[in-house]
Amino acid sequence: MMSRSARRKGKFVAAAASVLLTLAAGSVQASTYAVAGDDDKGVPSGGWFQATPPPPGYGSWSAAMGEQQILDTLADRILETVPEKGSGYGSVAIDLQNHRIKLYWKGALPQDVQGIIAGAPERVLVSSASYTREEMLAAAELVMQHRDDQSTHIVSAGPTADASGLSIGVTGSVEQGRGLDVVKSLGMQVSVKPDRPVDTGEAPGEPVPQSVSPQLNSTVLERRTDSNPNWGGAWTNSKGNGCTAGFPLHDASGHSLMLTAAHCLEGTPVGDLPDVDVHVGKVSKNFIKAKWDSRDLAVIDLRNQTSSAARMWFGAATGSTDLTYMTVRGVGGNHVNDYVCTNGAYSGTRCGIIVDAVDLLVSHAYSGVLHQAVEAHSWDGSNAAGQGDSGSGVFTLDSDLQGVRARGIQSALSSWPHEYVTCTGLTTMGGGTKSRYCSNHIYYTTISASQGHNWGLVTTAP
Repeated sequence: MMSRSARRKGKFVAAAASVLLTLAAGSVQASTYAVAGDDDKGVPSGGWFQATPPPPGYGSWSAAMGEQQILDTLADRILETVPEKGSGYGSVAIDLQNHRIKLYWKGALPQDVQGIIAGAPERVLVSSASYTREEMLAAAELVMQHRDDQSTHIVSAGPTADASGLSIGVTGSVEQGRGLDVVKSLGMQVSVKPDRPVDTGEAPGEPVPQSVSPQLNSTVLERRTDSNPNWGGAWTNSKGNGCTAGFPLHDASGHSLMLTAAHCLEGTPVGDLPDVDVHVGKVSKNFIKAKWDSRDLAVIDLRNQTSSAARMWFGAATGSTDLTYMTVRGVGGNHVNDYVCTNGAYSGTRCGIIVDAVDLLVSHAYSGVLHQAVEAHSWDGSNAAGQGDSGSGVFTLDSDLQGVRARGIQSALSSWPHEYVTCTGLTTMGGGTKSRYCSNHIYYTTISASQGHNWGLVTTAP
């Protein structure tokens, strides 16, 4: 398959709250205000079960996710102290097996970072960084500006996990990558690898459903028949592009919104216009409030809805009622070695996905260059996401396996054939006329990339 990049350049017991997202050197900071809750639509809440063994050193996934949450919170606390410019911060990685984080810093640690570490010295291993995050990102930007200058193309660029330099992916060999003019000009250690081309993961050619009342409730609710108030993980359709709703949002004016991938709405204009009809489940006549093309993020205005719900469909793909729901409890940053889940309407919920790299710039069919991307793979080689799963929320699980913490929005798949895997959930798209493909290797954009606006993620109160 030729990639597009080759073709073109109940009711809540707890109150709900909306988390306003801001970005500080890759961290996520949150402030909250109360919004309305919702009923449970007759869908049971339920935990998550993973048939594969838990990570090494852990007797259960519950124990592993509880430990990861502690480490992620510690990493986020450190990152919240890091200014956008002028910091010695290099990178941070989770070391789940050894119950600690690895922090790489250039120069002396600031007092506020020392203070955080002093509260849990056994949890933080500090090492010297060769370069700061700021220096590595500047180099990555330069490299991607010259990605197509020579016959060997640059697919991705970003900081190494240990802050030792830049990691780049190329379409040719390692030797060809090292020989690129822009790479030789950097004056920085560069790790080169043959890299996969990526393809956006919408399901094209889906029949556009007839408009229906936003209040119409199907007798049997699932992702495709989701109704007001919409939950994350519902099926979406815009001009025949089948995708997935990400995370529910809310703004200070009381509007209900939904975060998804911008490429799912390609060809659909921004604004409340007569010809705009974005379907989320059975709810129609929604419109696009905003797009950030370089982040592949978009916000759908659910203009007919009266409340926002901090809930996610969880479990099987669309067409099945073997579903529960999870509550959205918070938001956090992405760290190398985190275990995350995707939640596509076409593949269903997929967990056991390990973060390989953060702060990536990736050559992308829709965005040109996708910024603030995260690369991840399925640890058992199974489906991480597939066509139709674009726009879905990416999240971590709480230790009780009942709630999730938002991390990002699914954007792209590997289009290396040897990374194609058997799809879970639906095997076809385009109204059943075409086979869909799935991959064990994905790219998503961080939830914090939508910061800077007067709306936020809807979460349950802590």
